[in-house]
Amino acid sequence: MEVVLRMINELMAGRVKKGKISGIYEVFRKPNWQEAVKEIAKLVFKKLSSDREKLLDVKIDFLKTFNLDPKQIIPSDEKIEKIRKKLLESK
Repeated sequence: MEVVLRMINELMAGRVKKGKISGIYEVFRKPNWQEAVKEIAKLVFKKLSSDREKLLDVKIDFLKTFNLDPKQIIPSDEKIEKIRKKLLESK
């Protein structure tokens, strides 16, 4: 998960339509965090087989497991801006 979050720019850049390089600016100007969380939830984890000979895919959809809706757990841009202002005011 940490690796994905460090590379979130690549995840978001994958959302740009082919041939529309200028579209990358829009993706970063107005990120769709709900979609980013959905993509992260699709990641496949690996674990060793019982004989320790090979790696097995383990799909863990934490959104489904915990019945989470990204639209409900990720704050809107307006809420994020209010939080930023509060933090700046508290300094």
